[in-house]
Amino acid sequence: MAQSYPKIMGYRIKDELGNGSFGYCFVAQREADNEILALKQFRREHLDSDCVAKEMDLLMGLNHTNIVKYYGHAFDSNNMLCLLMEYCQGGDLNKYIERKFKDGSFITEEFIWKAFHQLVLALRECHSRNRFGRIILHRDLKPANVFFDKDMNVKLGDFGSSRMLPFNRDTTATFAGTLFYMSPEQMSYAPYDEKCDIWSLGCTVHEMCVRKPTFFGLTDVDVAAKIRNANYPTLPDKYSIDLRRAISSMLQLLPNDRCSIEQLAACPLMQRNISREKM
Repeated sequence: MAQSYPKIMGYRIKDELGNGSFGYCFVAQREADNEILALKQFRREHLDSDCVAKEMDLLMGLNHTNIVKYYGHAFDSNNMLCLLMEYCQGGDLNKYIERKFKDGSFITEEFIWKAFHQLVLALRECHSRNRFGRIILHRDLKPANVFFDKDMNVKLGDFGSSRMLPFNRDTTATFAGTLFYMSPEQMSYAPYDEKCDIWSLGCTVHEMCVRKPTFFGLTDVDVAAKIRNANYPTLPDKYSIDLRRAISSMLQLLPNDRCSIEQLAACPLMQRNISREKM
């Protein structure tokens, strides 16, 4: 049965964008100024979840042009919680990759560097210590959580799995994420830090090039074995040595061997390849 549209005072629901484990997402129009927003409605069984409150807290503390903007929350006529967020009319990276695969074309390297750079800027905002002296781990960076505005600028979203590291803690060990994009230390239930996001970023950039998950397997066991050995396919010949080196620097098995987000932002490879993009 189709999901009925929520009724919220001051908003008109125009369309359903999609749904996931936590609920539904709709396109909404704010009646006061006709602004188009995205509305995320949580399933009833998740309304008391810590993840819901956590996502709201994290979104309120993030304000960056490459992160989906959070406008607030509201309750519908059935008292269901809804988050009001920036509408990304360019869709998501997962669907963009799927379209390229279906029509037999590749994503241009220029576009990959642009998206890569903007994801680095978004993660740098998360990994920079906020006003409380704490950093945010996204923990589920993947193409489905990378959105685009109308001009195809990146907007990192879906912070439902994110974690703000507690005071005086540099690592966490709670299990979160999606297996295809999960770092070796996350998958092994070992303590991990922000370098888990660097691994996921490497997987995401690599997937833009090969048009399928970096560590693809028919079973979870197959996927896990490939992750543990960093066994991933080489890029098609059309992509540069710079891009290969950048991906390799992120997909290092040991977290200490992976570059940091600051190193990525400042590295000559990045600067050389985004020189035409306005900073």
